[in-house]
Amino acid sequence: MERSVYDHYGLYMTESFQAGRYTGFSTRDGMYVFVPEKTAASSWEEKTAWADWMRNNGDGTVAAFISPLSRGTSMMVDGEKQRLFRLYSTERKQTELLHPGAELGTFHEKAKSLFQPYPAPFFLDRWAQWWEIRLNQLESWYEKVRQKSRCSPADQWFIQTFPYYMGKTENAIQRLHHIREEEQTEESGCITHLCFTPETWIIAAPHSVPNKLPADWLHDHPARDVAEWIRYAIDTEAPFQETKAFLSAYEEHSRLSSVSWKLVAARLIFPYYYMEQMESIYLHETTRDMETVLSELKATWKKEAGWMDQLHLLQQAFPAGFEDYPGWMLGKSDSLA
Repeated sequence: MERSVYDHYGLYMTESFQAGRYTGFSTRDGMYVFVPEKTAASSWEEKTAWADWMRNNGDGTVAAFISPLSRGTSMMVDGEKQRLFRLYSTERKQTELLHPGAELGTFHEKAKSLFQPYPAPFFLDRWAQWWEIRLNQLESWYEKVRQKSRCSPADQWFIQTFPYYMGKTENAIQRLHHIREEEQTEESGCITHLCFTPETWIIAAPHSVPNKLPADWLHDHPARDVAEWIRYAIDTEAPFQETKAFLSAYEEHSRLSSVSWKLVAARLIFPYYYMEQMESIYLHETTRDMETVLSELKATWKKEAGWMDQLHLLQQAFPAGFEDYPGWMLGKSDSLA
């Protein structure tokens, strides 16, 4: 890799490192990471333009794309084309570091300037359409699995659990349709992430602010990132006080509208992780050990009671978005007894 990096970029590597799921390296003058080039060139051009705008308008923690010396946009790393980004690695004093919620709120508020406001249905319809496609796919698999003469343990678990998660998905979709009828406001979209978690942004050095990589950016409603951060917190069994602190810090920099709270609630009702697990089995035909897969499925179900407890606490602390859902979705965990 050292020779390839020098040939493509004229950079001398001093050491390599792993930053989350990305491969990186250091030079005497900076730190860099490679990002897999999986999306279309036009999409990368758009994301790079957004990144340039964010840096030029005060967010120096957005990683900068580095072009190769020769033609092209990437080099081969571990058998796939990857783009190179330079990280912001200057250390800051502990008193200068923002709470993660504040970092995201600041990022969203600045990124809103890139886009014009849209009527609320612009975001609602896209979410509802995609969720319906995924639900229809799972319903099709469910019927096929039920007709099998011999079912695997994972098939049996799918048959047992799908009706419950189908009910959650249908309620989330129905709520989006209701919001569409209730809300006639315009909403400000911004740069969001495919699935935002505390691990999405990269810490390049101790006590430095997180680096934002444009790899998984998309234009969507800010409620997307807020909801996915909360989903991760619930899934990892973080104390509810962390979620409250995150939301409080976020709203100090970017206010969540009435529509935002309703979208956060709908997204948390939608069983994203369960969908991902089922799709890995039946759509992507996973080759992993099926005992491990079954163990993960059972772990998801085991966490469901905790999910209900956390949603109940969210409903009590932030009631604006959690109206009109059936009690079994927002009740205490004994509802699953």
